[in-house]
Amino acid sequence: MKNITAPLTRLAVAAALILATMSEGLADEVRLYREGAIPDPAMVARVLRGPQRTRGVVLDPVTPADGGQDVREAAGNAPTAAAAPTAVAHTAGIVADASGSGAASSTPERPIAAPAKAATGTHHAGNRATVLALMIKFGNDSAMLESGSEAPLDAVAKGIRMAGLNQPIVIEGHANATGSPNRNRALSQARAEAVRRYLVEQGGVPSALLLAKGYGAERPLIGRTPRAAENRRVQFRALSA
Repeated sequence: MKNITAPLTRLAVAAALILATMSEGLADEVRLYREGAIPDPAMVARVLRGPQRTRGVVLDPVTPADGGQDVREAAGNAPTAAAAPTAVAHTAGIVADASGSGAASSTPERPIAAPAKAATGTHHAGNRATVLALMIKFGNDSAMLESGSEAPLDAVAKGIRMAGLNQPIVIEGHANATGSPNRNRALSQARAEAVRRYLVEQGGVPSALLLAKGYGAERPLIGRTPRAAENRRVQFRALSA
């Protein structure tokens, strides 16, 4: 009997990425951590699981005072569903890449604001981010993680394990508008893959849970300033988010 596990796995991953791509044209609520900030693993788990709701009220049992900021991502810069992703199977897991054209949107981005203050265990309407973003430090024009990147990524790995997710998590590489589009896309893919390797090899995250995808400068966080430092980031999203 032929082994059909690998083809089915590749098909499932490709289908999941198509569904993710279809939803990426909408603006996201992003929890942004600047260079040097270390996210609370409990917040990482909450973001990737999505807000818990009780009778229409968001329940967030974690204080947001961990150096993160909630930002609305600029809309209309993501690849459209018509761009078919390519999934490549590896013995250590799955690495995915996708590209496509942008779609216009009239939804404005929300400027970066300070985190909302909330007591632990408080019911409130803020902190609805379902995407986590880190401004990870890499070598110049390189996918080599620099010293200081370990602590934030270790916190992300712990948060992923705490979340207990059974659906894939996409690690997105994003660049600002400095450099050529092709180089930015290739570099952002390589950086997403570097983060994926770290989470698997050093963070103990199951390889089958993580996908890597490079967007280049196609999807800025700060749309009005394409070269803003915040646009050069690594994001994490659960595919169901």
